[in-house]
Amino acid sequence: MRTSEKILLGFITIGILFFGSYISWRYYEQSKANISTSTAEKVNTGFVQPDGDNDLSVRDTPYYNSIIRRKGANENNDQAGSAKGDTDNGWPLENTDNQNSNQTGGLAPTASANVNSAGFEKTSYAGNNNQNSANSNDNSAKPFSFAIIGDSQGFKADDSTDSLKTAVANITQANPDLVMTEGDLISSCDGSDKCAQKYDSWKKVVQPILNKTMEMQGNHDRVGKDAADKIWQNEFDLPTNGPSGYSELVYSFDYSNSHFVVLDSEKPSEHIIGQDQRDWLEKDLAATQKDNIFVFFHEPAYPVSSKIDESLDAKPADRDALWTILKNHRVTAVFSGHEHIMSRKAVDGIYQFVIGNTDAFDHDLPKSGMADYSYKGHHYAIVSVNGKQVTVNGYKTDGTQLNSFVIPQ
Repeated sequence: MRTSEKILLGFITIGILFFGSYISWRYYEQSKANISTSTAEKVNTGFVQPDGDNDLSVRDTPYYNSIIRRKGANENNDQAGSAKGDTDNGWPLENTDNQNSNQTGGLAPTASANVNSAGFEKTSYAGNNNQNSANSNDNSAKPFSFAIIGDSQGFKADDSTDSLKTAVANITQANPDLVMTEGDLISSCDGSDKCAQKYDSWKKVVQPILNKTMEMQGNHDRVGKDAADKIWQNEFDLPTNGPSGYSELVYSFDYSNSHFVVLDSEKPSEHIIGQDQRDWLEKDLAATQKDNIFVFFHEPAYPVSSKIDESLDAKPADRDALWTILKNHRVTAVFSGHEHIMSRKAVDGIYQFVIGNTDAFDHDLPKSGMADYSYKGHHYAIVSVNGKQVTVNGYKTDGTQLNSFVIPQ
């Protein structure tokens, strides 16, 4: 090869190496920019933190941690208001970068948020165990209220007159601080992909109150057993402080001067809250010093109508063991669904309220003497808490008040 050809080949080789290095450098810089942008988008997603005076907190026994949760996005998934101090259904939206966790041992969101196709966000949390927390009575807490939505498996998302949709509109107007559900959100979850679609439809209907709603599993929601559990855990953002194997199915949290407990009457099978849940419940209730304790599970312990022998009464020994724990810890009230009626019944000094039909078919009213109060038709409830005074108000889904009952102290 002649000298001139060697020189030309050398220049070509140098050019190729230089060009390849440049392309590699540009790719590296672009990758860093993408990662930075993705992280920023995930952190600034508009989480919701409750009012400071009525902290929603979740217990990781024996500590209390405030929980920051952002459950629903607007239908256009627009969360631009989060950094502006705007409000969403009465709860201030805040940019949660570098949240100060010293107020009540707060939970700070990790840089991890997944938004599914329907625009609903499921967020992971990382927390600390700060002992300077609200682990004592707060008699100066402001009054608050929580709504209760009963079984809603009959809802029709595309029907403007749907009972669940009507109830949500009236609950939104009442603006309670929390919303609790009583299970059987959807008609059936067999563990297939259709379950997620049904839950997404349900969440669209309850969108106006979704960010302050705490969901509970019913028998219709757990037709597919463990497969249904996994879908539930993927679809909802709930506390994970329950017993082993019950993440986001069994949990507790505090709001203001009250302690809330959600149990699962469908796992491992229907009609029972088993020993593992009861052992956890015993420890959970022993640790609280709150003024009021509200316990929720789908199947009533003492059914009064169509679900007699198809609720916790089907296994009376386990039912009685559960009720003894509730009595020993002076639980304020128990709320259930399953029976598609509204009813109230006092059992050994504890009031059991069934709020069981926000959007389902009607069950029969109880026979005389079986309940202290009952109503047949679509309904919901709003519970007002003022210190130790607790008032349970029943409503038709059109907003008409049915009754009002002050729980004796």
